[in-house]
Amino acid sequence: MKKTCPCGAKTKPLPCSKVFTCDSKCKSQRNCGRHPCNKRCCAGTCPPCDQICSRVLNCRNHKCDSLCHAGPCYPCTQVVEVLCACGRTKVAVPCGKQRSTKPPKCNLACEIPPECHHPSRTPHSCHFGRCPPCTQICSILQSCGHHCQARCHSAVEVLVRSDKERPAGPWELKNSPDLEIHEYPCPPCEQLVRMPCLGGHDETPMKCCESRVVSCGRPCARKLECGNHVCQLPCHEVENPEDLEKFDSACDECSSLCTFKKPCGHPCVLACHRGDCPSCPETVRVKCHCGGMTLKFSCGKVARLTQAEKNDVFSCKVQCPALMSCDHPCTQLCHPADQPHSLPADCKKKCPLKCPCGRIREQHQCAKVLAGFKLVCDEECHAQAKSRKEEEETKIRLARELKEKEEALLQEQYDKKKGKKRPRNRYHDEEETPFLKEHWKKIAGVAAVVAVAFIAYIIQTV
Repeated sequence: MKKTCPCGAKTKPLPCSKVFTCDSKCKSQRNCGRHPCNKRCCAGTCPPCDQICSRVLNCRNHKCDSLCHAGPCYPCTQVVEVLCACGRTKVAVPCGKQRSTKPPKCNLACEIPPECHHPSRTPHSCHFGRCPPCTQICSILQSCGHHCQARCHSAVEVLVRSDKERPAGPWELKNSPDLEIHEYPCPPCEQLVRMPCLGGHDETPMKCCESRVVSCGRPCARKLECGNHVCQLPCHEVENPEDLEKFDSACDECSSLCTFKKPCGHPCVLACHRGDCPSCPETVRVKCHCGGMTLKFSCGKVARLTQAEKNDVFSCKVQCPALMSCDHPCTQLCHPADQPHSLPADCKKKCPLKCPCGRIREQHQCAKVLAGFKLVCDEECHAQAKSRKEEEETKIRLARELKEKEEALLQEQYDKKKGKKRPRNRYHDEEETPFLKEHWKKIAGVAAVVAVAFIAYIIQTV
C-alpha cells in the first residue's frame, strides 16, 4: 500500500505496519522566527526553538543567553564599572550605559609623571587627556650662575596641525589637532644684578643678560704717579677697581707743574713729581760777612750748607773792614758778626808818631803806641819852638794893630753916613804908609791864620 509521509512531501508503498517517514528536513521557522525547524518529515508541529539566542545585546558587549526568541532581547543584566582616568574612582552602571555615562569626578591628585625636567607636576586633579602645561618656574642653573625664573619650557606643546582644517570630503573625519612636545632653551636671564662701573665708584642695577661694565662718568679721582694730583679722566678701566686711591697705569699723566715750595721759598720748576724736590738751581746773591762783597751761589747749595760751612763759604777772604778801638781794621779775614774782632794789642799797623812839636815824625806799630810809647822833643825842637813863638807873637801884634785900624776905618765910614765929623788923628795919619793902604787885606788874612795856628799850638802843648 502507498503511504504518505507525515510532511506529505513523499509517498512510498509500504506495508501497513510500517510508518513511513521521509528524510526531508522541515524548512519552517520555529517560534523564534530565526532558526529553521530542521526536523525530518515534520508534520507541521515544529517544536519550540531550543538554541541560545546569542544575539548581541544593546550594550554591544554581551550576547543574549536566553533561548532563541522572537522580538528584541531583554536589556543586558550585566553591571559595568565606569572608571576615572586614574582608575581609583569608580561608578557602577548597566552594561551599555558606560559610553553615555560621564566618568566619575575624581578629586585625587593626578599621578601622571611629568614630561618636563621637574620631579613632579603642578598639583592638579585626576583628568583625562594631556596634563595641563607645567606652570612651575624653570629653575635650571644657567651659565651666569642664576636659576632660570621663566615658566617651565622643557616640555611645551606645539600645534603641528590645526583642527580647523576642512576635510577634503564627507568621507573624511574631522581632524583632531596634532600637538608635539618641544624643549626650548632658557630665555636670557633677567634677574637684576648690581654691576660696578669701570673704576669701581658705583654699582648700577642691570638685567643679568644685559649686564656689562660701563663708565659711570665720574672723574677717576685716583692719585696720579706724582702722588700730588688726582686723575681727572672720566671713569675708566683699571686693574684694581676696589682701591679708589692707588695709581693705575691707565690713569692720565700729570701735566701740572710742581706746586710745592721748597724750604728756600723758591717754586720748583720741574713737572709735578713724587718725593722731595731736587736741589734748587736758582741763583741767590748773598752779602759776605763784612758786607763789602756780594757772592753768588745756587740756592740748593746754600740750603745744604751747615752753619760752619756757611761761615767759611760766605767769607769774601778779604780783611775785615771793621775798625778796632785803635781805628785800624780788624786783622782777621771776613768773618761772621758773632765772631769777635781782633784786639788792638794784635794790631800790626804802622802809626805815624811825632814829637810834641811835630818836627820829629816816625812810624811805629799801633800796639806799641797804645802801650804808651811817645816821641820826645830834642834841643833843636826846643830852639825851633822858641823861634816860632817869637814869630807868632809878632804876627799877633801885627794882627791886633791891623784889626784896630779896620775898626777905626769902619767907624769913620759910619760917622760919615751919619753926618758927623770925627776929629782927625794926626798920629795915625802920619804912620799910615802907602804899603799898608795897598796890602792891608792880605796882611789881615795872614794875621788871622797865624792867630789860629798859635791858639792850636797852645792847646796842644797844654
